[in-house]
Amino acid sequence: MKYDDIYYIAIKTPPRAIFAFADECEEETDEIYAFGPVEIKNTLTMELAKPIPRKLALSDYHEAGQPVFSKKMADIVKDGFLGINQLFYAELVHKGITYPDFYVFKPNIELEIMHKGRSSFTYESEMYFVDKLSLDENKLDKMEKEQRWIIEPKEEPGHILYHEELVEKFREAEVTGVRFVKVSNWNTGSAFD
Repeated sequence: MKYDDIYYIAIKTPPRAIFAFADECEEETDEIYAFGPVEIKNTLTMELAKPIPRKLALSDYHEAGQPVFSKKMADIVKDGFLGINQLFYAELVHKGITYPDFYVFKPNIELEIMHKGRSSFTYESEMYFVDKLSLDENKLDKMEKEQRWIIEPKEEPGHILYHEELVEKFREAEVTGVRFVKVSNWNTGSAFD
């Protein structure tokens, strides 16, 4: 249970614009979702996914299947928290206007780290549906801290886990568009708190 208070799950907050990769980035998008480190040479282009908000309001944190960080957030991650994960430069194009300086986060550490005895979940068709998460300290203790700043749980790949030291840096920078909930406090209703 010691890691349940050290790791956080990101919850989107308003503005809730959701990004999608543009059709011309299909090859690059496949690489973003591939397992392990990849090389992407072209700039990623994103557009707004439906429902498109009437008024465009951008924040420091968005999602396009993977987290999308502003330059401010990306710079914090690059300053010692990236590990073997990757960040790729991207631009948002909306109504002919290009909004630069976004970075798509690609997790390259996917680990089975859920403590099955303390978590509340169902397992159907080789998929986990997690209601309450607890992390397995025996598995995390075996990893070097530098490789577990940001982790994608294999059981719940929709949730990226952020180490408390990184979350503190985000809070100091007053990043917008996201709040962080400790794993110990998270449940399926946390997005509505």
